[in-house]
Amino acid sequence: MVNYATEIVPVAFDVFSIVGMVLQIPVILTYLCGPHPNIPVSAIAGWFFYFNLRNVIAMIAWSGSNYEEWWQGKVWCDFDVRMNAGSQLGIFSALILSLTHLIRIFSLKTQVISNRITWQRIVLEVAVCYSGPLILFAIYTPISTSRYLVNQYIGCSAATDSSVLNVIFFVLWPALFGTIVPIMLGYLLWKVCRRGRSGTCEAISFVPTMSATQFVRLTVMTSIICFVLTPLSWCVAGVNLNVIADVGVSAVAWAHGKPKDWDEPTLLPFALSMTPRFSYLNSAASISWAVEVSQLVLSYFVFAFYGTGTVAQQFYCKVLEALHLTGFAIKIRLLPPPYERKDDYAESDCWSSSSPSGSTFAASMYDKDTKRPKGMYTRSKPLEYSP
Repeated sequence: MVNYATEIVPVAFDVFSIVGMVLQIPVILTYLCGPHPNIPVSAIAGWFFYFNLRNVIAMIAWSGSNYEEWWQGKVWCDFDVRMNAGSQLGIFSALILSLTHLIRIFSLKTQVISNRITWQRIVLEVAVCYSGPLILFAIYTPISTSRYLVNQYIGCSAATDSSVLNVIFFVLWPALFGTIVPIMLGYLLWKVCRRGRSGTCEAISFVPTMSATQFVRLTVMTSIICFVLTPLSWCVAGVNLNVIADVGVSAVAWAHGKPKDWDEPTLLPFALSMTPRFSYLNSAASISWAVEVSQLVLSYFVFAFYGTGTVAQQFYCKVLEALHLTGFAIKIRLLPPPYERKDDYAESDCWSSSSPSGSTFAASMYDKDTKRPKGMYTRSKPLEYSP
């Protein structure tokens, strides 16, 4: 008889994870190598690529029932547990940066935002998105009680202690950033409601590289990720704080040197995690499953919102043209004919064909000969921004 829990589910999860991983590649390339780079969007897609990759490896390597034959996971798990420790913080940092860009649109009144990209700005945005995860990557070892845990179906997971370092950096820090995201999102939506449709269209019109549809895509996708991952981050923090409350705050695991048997990973079959000795892992395993399923579903939403817009389609066209495959793509209806394609500023006329503002107004303020926004050479220095 077929055991769905151990045979069908892992295979299905693997297939969907592989598809979700592949779908993140065009999004990453579009917003890293496209005409209008967007560091936070590419960072979000990069994290979901990593989430699906670790799901695939976990289902292949640790779905068997005989844990004595499991792969020890050395090297990969050493990297994976450190990356995964800072993954939620990385997602929330990218969302905060993306929301900062969207909110900043409403702070402009008469000045067009330039689409110039400077290396200083790129360095700053990369630092915002990745500095937090890198800090958690670096400090994992001092608070780890063993090299790592290997859970059936879930894969590599951190073996942390109940020290103050763990509470501050691995429990409270991601939960705090997860709380900031809905606050900023609420502020953005309040700005949109306060301005109304016409005021929002006017604000968007000062960004030559953004249309109303792009603004909606960014806002909706940010909202979906926020409403899914923020409550899960609170649940993860709650489980960890509950465990710490039961066992008390301890000293750092490496306070007196390297713990005994630290180099040996701990293998935990799913049945073993349900025993009284590891009862605290019951809730943790359930939340881990909820997080992984949510990340898998969200990866498809990321492609649907970020990888199917006009900016992405234009990048796909350029790639296909470079590969001399444009004609084939049109024949199989992968791309529309050239006369049906929209330019950067015609994707949406701000939700109304009769609206004088929005992307049409942005196009009128964009000098296509110099490839610069009009008014860029005025005495006041223009702001630099490319959503």
